[in-house]
Amino acid sequence: MVFGNLPAAGLGAAARVRLGQAAVEVVERVVTVPAPTMKTPAHGAWPGLLRELAAQLDTGRIYDRERPELAVAIQGLLAAWTRSR
Repeated sequence: MVFGNLPAAGLGAAARVRLGQAAVEVVERVVTVPAPTMKTPAHGAWPGLLRELAAQLDTGRIYDRERPELAVAIQGLLAAWTRSR
């Protein structure tokens, strides 16, 4: 391998700039990004959301791996529905 375009070790910043290799400062920092929050659907939105869930189940857009957790949530929904009547 030939590295003819690499400057010799120890060149100063001015020499690197002349060679088209401006100095680069690497900075490490921690960036905190807030997790997206889920808004509670408005009262009138629930029927449409449940229809969408049913449509996704009918068309196979719910993965098998998601079904156990979804089943628990639906059982909780039905239990709450029964208690509220």
